[in-house]
Amino acid sequence: MSKRKTSVSGAMLDLWRPPQGAGDPIGCLASTYTFDPGLFDEQCLGRFLDIESEPDREDLAFLLERESRLGGVYAGVLVDHTQGGVEHSLRWDVLRVRLKSGKQHSKLSLLAWNHHVRIIVASANLTEFGYRFNQEIAGSVDLSPADGDAQIFTQATGFLRSLLGLVPGASELLPEVQRAQSFLDQIERL
Repeated sequence: MSKRKTSVSGAMLDLWRPPQGAGDPIGCLASTYTFDPGLFDEQCLGRFLDIESEPDREDLAFLLERESRLGGVYAGVLVDHTQGGVEHSLRWDVLRVRLKSGKQHSKLSLLAWNHHVRIIVASANLTEFGYRFNQEIAGSVDLSPADGDAQIFTQATGFLRSLLGLVPGASELLPEVQRAQSFLDQIERL
């Protein structure tokens, strides 16, 4: 049986923090419609990687700590192709999803550490307004090797794989698509 947590109040960014005993970060893959690379890079990844320095107060210390912790960790965001021209880091991927009709509007985040996986489903886009100012809702499911719901995990990874298939050029195995698929393969083995 999985532990289910729902964020009733408080900062949704706290859902990106590792739980006690989670181990080292392996990677994260999130989907969103609109996207703020600064929020993802400094706030989401900062919490996911458990970075102690503050990006606004200690810019150099934050950058050095982020670079050392992000070294072997995968990070990627699946975003609607209309929002695609965003800046991003060479350390994480922006994967532009193109639907035949409609928009890629899902907001699902899969966070993986050595001993823990968290699935976050939210109404908020990965933007400052979505995570800090709007009235939004989010729920999370925490999974561990000893306590997990394989069906929920399989549905989440299957959904993310289906979005990866909608990235233009995915059939040619773009490097960024390969990295995302390798990350999903790795956590499925765990």
